[in-house]
Amino acid sequence: MRTPLLMRVLLAGFPVAASAAGPNLGTLLADSGVTASGHLAATYTHGFNDGQTLAYRAFDTDADSFEFNQAMLTLAREPADGFGGAATLLAGSDARAINAAYGNGSNADFALEQAYLRYAHSGLTLVGGRFVTLAGAEVIDASADANISRSLLFQLAEPLVHTGVRASYVLGNATFYLGVNNGIYTGNAVDTNRQKTLEAGVALAPGGGINLAVYDYYSREGGAGLNYLDFVGSLQATEKLRFVLNADWFSQHSGSLGPAHVYGLAAYADYTVNDRWQATLRGEWLETRGIAMNVPAGGRATLGEVTFTLGYSPAARFTLRGELRYDLGDRVYPDPGPGFANTQGNVALQALYAF
Repeated sequence: MRTPLLMRVLLAGFPVAASAAGPNLGTLLADSGVTASGHLAATYTHGFNDGQTLAYRAFDTDADSFEFNQAMLTLAREPADGFGGAATLLAGSDARAINAAYGNGSNADFALEQAYLRYAHSGLTLVGGRFVTLAGAEVIDASADANISRSLLFQLAEPLVHTGVRASYVLGNATFYLGVNNGIYTGNAVDTNRQKTLEAGVALAPGGGINLAVYDYYSREGGAGLNYLDFVGSLQATEKLRFVLNADWFSQHSGSLGPAHVYGLAAYADYTVNDRWQATLRGEWLETRGIAMNVPAGGRATLGEVTFTLGYSPAARFTLRGELRYDLGDRVYPDPGPGFANTQGNVALQALYAF
């Protein structure tokens, strides 16, 4: 029986003995300039509020449940000069949120997270297709985040993906970005109107362990003026200690719906004990005005959360994480009884293998 192509690509990431019949798929990909990388991630989450759904979570909404979150595979050929491209395939429960972000209405556990063409020359890079957002301190890729759960900002104050074109230019310690995509809310592959979103930003690395980035998205969708501003700053204070600050502001001005605003701030402290242990503390605050979040339309809601995550790597490429999270809000979390609860919390365990 012939081995399916996807399975052969996945197996290429594991160490295997070279076949006497010839080179393996990993060798063939490397010889052609194509890189293959990915990871597998599974989680168990236990909620403190009688097994209710966890409100305002990007991925981990199901309490008291085992979840296979991500099987991610990225194939890329991105030379420093010339044409290339990349594609990221995502299978698992997290794919549902990505499909929703792309607006295709699919609840399937499989998504094409990214797929774009790329051209690079002398500091200039152009991409066109589907790609992840520039905004935010956290990303979809579970292996690149320190926490198990995503922040409130990740879901409620930031876009996840885009469909369009993006240009970046490196000048010294700065990288400038300019792009056009289909929508500030989603990365719809098929746009339903003529309006587009303008993306602009700059990332700076002035030295001294400091990195700064500012991105802005502006559009007029459905007659509403929309603007989204994101800031991410990080400081490598010592060899082991790193601080990150993420601030977001979103505004909507509509003649029929009136003004609406979202403000958010998230702070992180990452401490690497050694090559096996890492600890991360995250705290954040988010406020919405004029957007219904289990409050009357036009009202005001405030959310906050504190998360502590401990990571342990007993072997190369394999990580175990444990997390304790406590959320509080302004009557925004659904209660099993009448009304709304002001708090929710959970513990979670995650196993992740990168290849």
